[in-house]
Amino acid sequence: MTSTANRGESVPKMTRAINAASMAMVAPAEWTTGVLGSIVRRRLPDRSAPTLGVVLAAYDVDRTTAVLRDLLLRTLSSGHCRAVVVANSEAALNRLSQLVLPPELTVIAGSNEVGEFSAYEEGLDQLRSQHQLPETIVLLNDRAMSYGDDYRGVLKPYALAAVRALPMVSGSIESFHHPVLVSRSLLHTWCRTNFMLMSREALHAVGSIVSVGRAEFDSIVPTGFPGDDWTPASWLGSEYTQLVLRWLSVPGNWYRAEPLSGVNWQSMRLKILAIINEHLFSIRAMKHGIPLIGYKQLAQLEALRGRPTTFSWVIGQYLSSPFMADDRERSPAFRLFQVAAVWAGVAGLDRTAMSLVRHSIRQHTRDWDRIARHRAL
Repeated sequence: MTSTANRGESVPKMTRAINAASMAMVAPAEWTTGVLGSIVRRRLPDRSAPTLGVVLAAYDVDRTTAVLRDLLLRTLSSGHCRAVVVANSEAALNRLSQLVLPPELTVIAGSNEVGEFSAYEEGLDQLRSQHQLPETIVLLNDRAMSYGDDYRGVLKPYALAAVRALPMVSGSIESFHHPVLVSRSLLHTWCRTNFMLMSREALHAVGSIVSVGRAEFDSIVPTGFPGDDWTPASWLGSEYTQLVLRWLSVPGNWYRAEPLSGVNWQSMRLKILAIINEHLFSIRAMKHGIPLIGYKQLAQLEALRGRPTTFSWVIGQYLSSPFMADDRERSPAFRLFQVAAVWAGVAGLDRTAMSLVRHSIRQHTRDWDRIARHRAL
């Protein structure tokens, strides 16, 4: 559920200017923290590279080709990796059959029963049939490169080691400004399902990637256009339903947003199913005590892994304050607090590091409050 309207628009010009000036200090600090992390990582035990399994849900030919070229094939060349591409369209399957692919990559036809979610399950089953599931798992679809995110860094051995060290789900994290009731569960923060990196243990704990199957969905959501006044509020909750339907139907929220009608109902209906499964997967992960970690924050976590007390405490904050995992609205002040927390933690100043993390959470909340107030004007 990715909205271009959420990505920092509507920020006052003066605030943008201050942020731009502040980045002159933040960017070098973050780069230096990465160097610090690499030094710390060399001192950590168990330097063996984690094994990696990748499942790519492919539908669009051009997007699939881009993900293969820019992300997947580069990852396979590093070793310790097996991949399955699940073709959810005949066009994608035909295109993949014409390519010369490495032996570590298997192509299978997908059912497309629940879009990328059924493809993820089918790809995982294929990985299991070949051998035991790898220690770390990446599930991605052909839109993994579509929103400006660069996931290549988190597929490096150091980032995979952080994922292996503790059950987590990492990717692009998004949030509602306040918790919203979804089918008797609260949703605050979720991981976009176009790219999810997790440990094998996290996957075992959460279970199936599919939360709502096609049969259940068809029994609740009409196959024919039900009219403008239709709503699944009794199933999903009124506020959540309003947020989803508004996101789908109001131009500017989503690149394909338009009022629901008989013409677009079938495609919009499937998008509703995808959104529900995306959100419910994150809800189930959080219920099992598995934190959602922004992919940009993995390097900092890996630097802290040499300080088990601070590392464990920070991980706990991702569960109790999931706001801090959302990378979309990271002000320079918030980013500086996070960098300072890493340096304090590596230096052994655990209490200072924890205090700085608390400050970063408060700063992030203030940033979101400011943005929400400005959008309401």
